Amino acid sequence: MLKRPKVSNVILCDDIRTENNNKLILIGVYTADVLTQNFPVNMKLATYFTVEGAPIGQHEFEVRLISTGSTSGISGTVEVGNPNDPIIVITPPVPVVFQKAGKLKVDFRIAESGWLKVMTKEVRAGVLPRPEALP
Repeated sequence: MLKRPKVSNVILCDDIRTENNNKLILIGVYTADVLTQNFPVNMKLATYFTVEGAPIGQHEFEVRLISTGSTSGISGTVEVGNPNDPIIVITPPVPVVFQKAGKLKVDFRIAESGWLKVMTKEVRAGVLPRPEALP
């Protein structure tokens, strides 16, 4: 088994798009719990995070989203030239079904490193609070 990479800068959102200048646009960022008006609910969720310490070479990776009664995932390939340089992992929106309130877990693995917990969020019924804007 390889040394376990470190995951940081984790963001869960509805979608991630790329501008013409290659900057990312993160749409519908979940800053706290995942709130929905009712259950069951079908959602599509995208993830953004950085990984440090991945082994050199071309590797398969997987991201899985686990909710109560449902597991979704996506896989891809990444080229790591220097294990000291972080790689950015961005997933397109992945369908997730929430049958009831509970937890959403996001896991990641690359090469043979084993599964790493990326994040856990509560999923519950509620209304999003209005964010406070600074002048």
